[in-house]
Amino acid sequence: MNESIVIFLWILGLLLCGLSAILLLVFKYPEISFARLIEENSVGKVYANLSQVVPERWAKPIFWLGHIGVAVFLINILYMLFSIYI
Repeated sequence: MNESIVIFLWILGLLLCGLSAILLLVFKYPEISFARLIEENSVGKVYANLSQVVPERWAKPIFWLGHIGVAVFLINILYMLFSIYI
């Protein structure tokens, strides 16, 4: 039971972070290849100017998808640690 919860949380966190990143890349750089994008840009610079990059209605969902994904990863790590020691 515990293993299935951990696996589910890992997959959910990965999907949320991945979806956030893909949506951001689609809006910001539709004409640039992913390899070139990864070489030339850091995530921090891209997220700092998110509202200038994507349409306003997409800025908040993309921003929160990434943060929710990271939160799910952190919750998963805490859950694994507590399940080991309890």
